[in-house]
Amino acid sequence: VTETSTDYDIDLKIAGGELLKEFHLNVGVWFTYSLTSPLPALEKLKIAGYKAAWYTLAKWSPLARNLTELEVLAHSSPVSFSTAEREITIYNEGIRRNQRYALPKLRTLTGFLSLLPNLACPNLEKYVIHRNTKFNCSISGLVHFLGFIEDNAPPLHTLEVQNGSTFLAKYGTTDAMYLVPTITTLIVKDPTDILFSVLSKLSKGGTSAVRLPALTYIEISECDDEHLDLFIALISFRWSLSPPHRTLKSVTLRRCFDSIPEILFNPQGPGGDITGDLSEVEGKWQRLAQCVQEGLV
Repeated sequence: VTETSTDYDIDLKIAGGELLKEFHLNVGVWFTYSLTSPLPALEKLKIAGYKAAWYTLAKWSPLARNLTELEVLAHSSPVSFSTAEREITIYNEGIRRNQRYALPKLRTLTGFLSLLPNLACPNLEKYVIHRNTKFNCSISGLVHFLGFIEDNAPPLHTLEVQNGSTFLAKYGTTDAMYLVPTITTLIVKDPTDILFSVLSKLSKGGTSAVRLPALTYIEISECDDEHLDLFIALISFRWSLSPPHRTLKSVTLRRCFDSIPEILFNPQGPGGDITGDLSEVEGKWQRLAQCVQEGLV
């Protein structure tokens, strides 16, 4: 590590060589890179910055072909904002906008939708859409997502949307992202009405769900009582489908609704039998209680 200018840039030339397995960086504004040696053991790379995250990715990805987990986030600390001008300079000098980076072993990606055109990840299994409030709610974001799926045909089975209200609120056409048939796990924070209606659409034949037909696991967090009826309708719809089209097995709620009956969380005793009387559950919960009684976890 050497001081290369009066701005106190830090030039990173060596990063652990063949031994480095994981690298986290959230002060990218101070780093420039002259790495040349491959990093065959590097499996996890997590970087953050205003614009320097792109520069970092451009410098690291050609040397880290064995990455299995990549996280590229916006860093909103006072340090990043105070040095934003410098980061933009680094970004413009250090990355070609049309450059694609091949990460053949990547399994998990967390990042902006705007990142996708620059990545080739044919084995991606989980994508976490970072909460970029302006871009994620645009049509461009959707185009990038669908283009990535078409170009890479990854075995994507888990989709996590960190800000559901941002991504789904403004454009009804964004429901097209839920056409990806391989997704079995959906995790959404702060969902809107659109999410519930999109996932409750019945096929023309009336036998299966149009969106995410293989959905097995749903996790929802930070959902208030305003959406309770829509949530129950969604779960009831998915559970009412006949086999083999009934794929839903489990639902998880985190910081949702005000008064969920305890018996819906723990309906079974040690032997697996229903220990409480689900028929006594308050009326608005009856449809969900029936699903639980029939095996929904």
